[in-house]
Amino acid sequence: ARRDVADELLMRSYALRQATDFVSAQADCERAVTMFEALTGADPTNMELRHDLAFAYSALAEAQEDRNNLVAATQARRRSVGILEKLVAADPSNFENVKDLRGGRLGLAKILGDTSESLDIL
Repeated sequence: ARRDVADELLMRSYALRQATDFVSAQADCERAVTMFEALTGADPTNMELRHDLAFAYSALAEAQEDRNNLVAATQARRRSVGILEKLVAADPSNFENVKDLRGGRLGLAKILGDTSESLDIL
């Protein structure tokens, strides 16, 4: 049930972003991250929960970008990418994780702009 609530918070955050309520969208993402952190901590071997946590960090990064908080967005994006890198290392055949890792790296490179670090990430 807690996982469903966290998922719904993320879905609502996307709707709030579309309505340009960026403050509420970020708050929902932060709540979802907190919930997924707790769920992952209680079941650290659950790969699906770890993927959900990476997704929540990615959504949080997007919400922070909407508010032009690029430092926080970079941190959230790095957390997402770090989780996904571990998931892909554990199972390189999982297409969803590979795809999300590529997207996360692209999002991180976009935030970092025209830097050598963004080129390394890509």
